[in-house]
Amino acid sequence: MHGTWTWSKLMDSGGWSDETYRIPSRSLDGQDKTHRVTISGVYLLPVGRGRPFLPNANRIVDAAIGGWELGSLYIYETGTPWGAPQNYLHNAHVPRHTESTGYIRGVAACAQQWQWSPDPHDSNWGWNLNTLSYNYSGGCAQPDFSAVPEYGQYKNTVYSGIRIPSDEQFDANLSKNFAVVEGIKLQLRLEAFNALNHPLWQEGYSNNFQDTNFGTIEKGPWGQSNLPREVQIAVKLMW
Repeated sequence: MHGTWTWSKLMDSGGWSDETYRIPSRSLDGQDKTHRVTISGVYLLPVGRGRPFLPNANRIVDAAIGGWELGSLYIYETGTPWGAPQNYLHNAHVPRHTESTGYIRGVAACAQQWQWSPDPHDSNWGWNLNTLSYNYSGGCAQPDFSAVPEYGQYKNTVYSGIRIPSDEQFDANLSKNFAVVEGIKLQLRLEAFNALNHPLWQEGYSNNFQDTNFGTIEKGPWGQSNLPREVQIAVKLMW
């Protein structure tokens, strides 16, 4: 059995967040994954010649029940940072959850932006900070995102704390080993990738303030981010 754990942080630095106001850029890279865990192992079935069960089996019996082994690999990776809109000021977010309508929500659909009212006779004439209304069950007592007004400063990119769903993968294989002649072995393998057929949805939350699905991942139209279960047969010759 073998296991690893990687704890890391990937940063970007250089250039400008705002060239007009000369604000340097330093931010978390879009491919940053805080944690990566792998667990793998191989188990030799204790049956057949030289094994605890039927250790004295003849060659014919051993060819049928001996030399079997199970292998597996599990990989877990933290989701990458959400590519939030650049021209925003961020206050808070809601925990990720799946809605019954087929959406994964990672951001409260609660934003506000500056809008121009051209009628000088209107009491709201000029620029006004208005809340954008979306169909969101959590309500909108206070906007979580405020769009930077025109000619406003684009501040240094600050990590919002919001990540897309994590990545999980479980692979497994069943192998049968044959001793062809001395020093040469043949192995037949039945391999399954994404053996549990677990779908991942990682295309990223909608970051368009004007989109009614702002802050969600829609399950379905783009399909899952990983491949469905794949099974294959392989042959390996070892000498």
